[in-house]
Amino acid sequence: MLDAIYKIVAAIATLATVVLGAFSLERASKIKRLKQEIEDLKRKILRTSSKVNPETDRIIIKEAKSAVQILGINALGPLHHCREELIDFLAFPQHRLQLLLLDSRSDVFKARAKKEDDNVGRIMHEWQASIRILKDISMKTKGKIELHLHNEQPDRALLIVDALNKINDYSKIVINYYPKEKGMRGYSGEQFLSEYILERDRDSFYKNYDHFQKVWSQSNSVEIDRLLDETEKIR
Repeated sequence: MLDAIYKIVAAIATLATVVLGAFSLERASKIKRLKQEIEDLKRKILRTSSKVNPETDRIIIKEAKSAVQILGINALGPLHHCREELIDFLAFPQHRLQLLLLDSRSDVFKARAKKEDDNVGRIMHEWQASIRILKDISMKTKGKIELHLHNEQPDRALLIVDALNKINDYSKIVINYYPKEKGMRGYSGEQFLSEYILERDRDSFYKNYDHFQKVWSQSNSVEIDRLLDETEKIR
């Protein structure tokens, strides 16, 4: 009799554990969906209230007071479009430029080219052009240029100003989230401006600033001249 009662109690306990586990799993799933919905809503709000025009990158680099940080697959957009602004910015020895590019020798780079349906080496040639432009900028300036290569899956491009040593009211980020669809260039994705001084932008600012810092810490420093020599050999 007692054994039967023990078995019934054990069965009830097991059933309760299963039911509670199912509820916990469902709750975790709902929380995950809710977080994603909140993130999507924040992006929509930023997309409609923080429009980026073709001159935004030039404007914020002109206004930069101490540092510019760029993350991209090849960063040809800001390097080519903002060449003169970067040269003016780096005319001051105390100013710094940090550039974080995808390593062109990595499997991740090859996978990205495939994702964009690049069958002619377009992304590689853009990457090589960026190295030449960066060398050109370095020969005309006095500021410090730091170049790093990384192997992270690229999902966004970032242009950050005045957040290197300390985030302040002048800190801004131009964010370009890459589209997930195959065959589309990263540049064609969502773009908006996140300004630290605006309370509404704080979450997106910190999230993307932390992303840059994380990738930078896991990347490798490389000399511009070394990469330039390598690109000349491939040419």
